[in-house]
Amino acid sequence: GSDRTGRMAAFPPDETPRSMQLYGVDPVTVGLAVRRLVEDQAVDHIDLNFGCPAAKVTRKGGGSAIPIHRRLLASIIGAAVEAASPAGIPVTVKFRLGIDDRLHTHLATGRIAEDEGAAAVAAPPAVSVGDDLATSQTGVALGSADNKTARRVNDELRFVAQVYWVNNLENN
Repeated sequence: GSDRTGRMAAFPPDETPRSMQLYGVDPVTVGLAVRRLVEDQAVDHIDLNFGCPAAKVTRKGGGSAIPIHRRLLASIIGAAVEAASPAGIPVTVKFRLGIDDRLHTHLATGRIAEDEGAAAVAAPPAVSVGDDLATSQTGVALGSADNKTARRVNDELRFVAQVYWVNNLENN
């Protein structure tokens, strides 16, 4: 990466644990990034962000747009886990319930994360955008929160690690 990226990824020497959240659309690039962070002993944990609804991210196929592409999702998670596992660095996966209220991807995404070796998953109980996907100016509309649907992942995954559900502001 660039010098700027290196500065953004740096932690103070006494900060622990050192957790880094990554976003990427290419398995090779994500794998190389994780490998570099692990080899430099720069992190204690990697979190892959497949939950970002920002238009500047999803427009490029990243963030919350990736889970609809299951093979790509699996390849990215697998590459990160493969690069992190020799050092025992856990990889977690963040995602949303789905693209919108009609297309939920959370169960498949959770299963893929589990199958590829992720240590745990986290997701806010909301979709990426509401019905205004095509007209959203900001790309950050969250749609409706749905804790009942989100909890199904807890029942359907075989994870040994705890499955965490992060509430959004509507539920606080």
